Amino acid sequence: MAKISKVALIVVVICLLWASPVMANPLTTENARVSLVSEVQSIQPDSSFWVAVHFQLRKGWHIYWQNPGDSGAKPTLRWQLPEGFTAGELQFPYPKRFLIPPLANFGYEGEIYLPVQLRSPAKLVNPVALRLRADWLICQQECIPESGQLSLTLPVGDGSITPEQRALFDEIRRSLPQPTLQPLTFTATPQEITLNLQALGNVQSAEFFPYEDGIIVNSAQQKFSGDRQTLTLQRGYQTDLKRVAGVLVVQQQGQTRGLDIQAQPSAPPSESTGFGEAMVLALVGGIVLNFMPCVLPILSLRALSILRLAQRSPPLARWSGLVFTAGVLLCFGAIAIVLLILRALGQQVGWGFQLQSPLVVLSLAYLLFAVGLNLSGVYVLGSGITGVGQKLAGKGGLAGEFFTGVLAVLMSTPCTAPFMATAIGAALVLPPALSLLILLTLGLGFALPYLLLCFVPALQKLLPKPGAWLEVLPQVLAFPVYGTAGWMLWVFTLQTGSDGLAIALVGLLLIGFACWLYGKTQQARQFWRRVGIVGVGGCLTLTLLVLAWVAQPTPWQEQGWEPYSSDRLGELRQQGRPVFINFTAAWCISCLINERTTLSQPEVKRAFQQHQVVLLKADWTNRSSEITAALQQFGSSGVPLYLLYGANIEPVVLPKTLTPQIVQEALAKYVPLS
Repeated sequence: MAKISKVALIVVVICLLWASPVMANPLTTENARVSLVSEVQSIQPDSSFWVAVHFQLRKGWHIYWQNPGDSGAKPTLRWQLPEGFTAGELQFPYPKRFLIPPLANFGYEGEIYLPVQLRSPAKLVNPVALRLRADWLICQQECIPESGQLSLTLPVGDGSITPEQRALFDEIRRSLPQPTLQPLTFTATPQEITLNLQALGNVQSAEFFPYEDGIIVNSAQQKFSGDRQTLTLQRGYQTDLKRVAGVLVVQQQGQTRGLDIQAQPSAPPSESTGFGEAMVLALVGGIVLNFMPCVLPILSLRALSILRLAQRSPPLARWSGLVFTAGVLLCFGAIAIVLLILRALGQQVGWGFQLQSPLVVLSLAYLLFAVGLNLSGVYVLGSGITGVGQKLAGKGGLAGEFFTGVLAVLMSTPCTAPFMATAIGAALVLPPALSLLILLTLGLGFALPYLLLCFVPALQKLLPKPGAWLEVLPQVLAFPVYGTAGWMLWVFTLQTGSDGLAIALVGLLLIGFACWLYGKTQQARQFWRRVGIVGVGGCLTLTLLVLAWVAQPTPWQEQGWEPYSSDRLGELRQQGRPVFINFTAAWCISCLINERTTLSQPEVKRAFQQHQVVLLKADWTNRSSEITAALQQFGSSGVPLYLLYGANIEPVVLPKTLTPQIVQEALAKYVPLS
């Protein structure tokens, strides 16, 4: 009886093994168990069949989808197949999102099958050995690149499939994104993308995973509306959205499935609706822009200047309005063309993009400060910006009006008026010709009040008559201009730090002295006027040097990291220099978070500078035997790793999750100030 039982047990085990999917001996690493699994029991000549790489991951660890998200790397396979065999692309089931604010990744945890379809030739040599090298990145708090050789040997046969094998691979194929029969559409603004899901029927929930970087902000909340059947996504840096491609994971009737979508833009609005509305909003927005704080003081004086000109010569006033408008349109058009070119090249820019340049911001701050001093009566060049424009034109009459229009637009760039955002948002998703037309309409609206003042005498009668109050008004209006200049200086400080502010204040002092000197000497005797001109020229030259300094990658704009090498580390240690080493990689999400939240913070940078620490960056984005050896030396198989060498002690290993306080306390403890 016992013998029968043993025989029966052996038979059962053999049947179970025969019924289970055929797999190779698994490859086991510290964090994963990986094997190659076949759907078929044997390979039939001239046929297609499926195999899958089976990952069983350590709890809390994950690998990545084909688009890993903000960091990471997808698994790759390199096949070594017998002659005549071909392998299709590695297929990826729909992923899940791993949120580690401010970043997000796409991938898998637990157990996952990544299938591949193979094709056999007409003639086979029995048995068939399928071999491949698999590389994958596995992450938890740290990220570790892993790899290994997998092989699977199958006999030549009829390609039979057991029910269990078929069930497993049917489930694997169901997890792959399926194409949608119904075309989907989307609408886009500079801030959001809205997918219209009505063609899919009744969707209970939805989540989108893009195939390409820059379509969406990966970590942003995705807002699903069951009533409207839409999914709203925060838009990424890509600007030319001709399609939105990716995997849409939806829940319908209690079932979750992945859909391969290629959403197309909704039909563009007709000229009588969307485009027409954008034109109207641009015109109104340009008019309202005249009443913004940084523009109103200057252009109020411009209106009074037109009134004086109309009283002397109405035809000349009309020409003045036309030439002023031409200057405005030229400047608006130039800014618009540069904006459209940058967006066509893939840059994420919008209106006011020029203010992202510290050089432009500081130049505008200096210009506003100089105009404010003019309004305060420190020096005289006519009425505010009009006088400055005429000075640029060499007091050339209408040429001065043209430059007045150009400079008026430059003065308006820090401001955004109501209706402008909607009009510009529409312009940036329309074809370039229509976009340019909308932006020029914005400029026309900006110039329109002054154009009307020049051509409609009835409007001129509504303006107050010139009088003694005109001596006080410019001085009052100077203070909003000073406020705008101060705001620009604050923006510049945010861009460049406290060192940049110190440099900017030097230029501000030079501008102030130049204006005062010019005002004091412009009515003096010829000798002192010449002295004043020379002094003003010297101050402006020094100011240009300040701006040139800003345009260069000065130390307060650089990160200050040197590339790591063992030779460089040895050299610094011989000198007794304290060293901080950042072992990092572009695909390491923990590394990126630590760099954004800690290592790039001003207080941490200041602490490194105060303790005179040399910063070395060991970038492991690409394989480096030198960095790998250094990691292994400290018992680490992956990044991040942070080492602090004090002056005369062994290196200290800092935690993998950094905070500014951790770094500052370590510096205070192990690198005392000299």
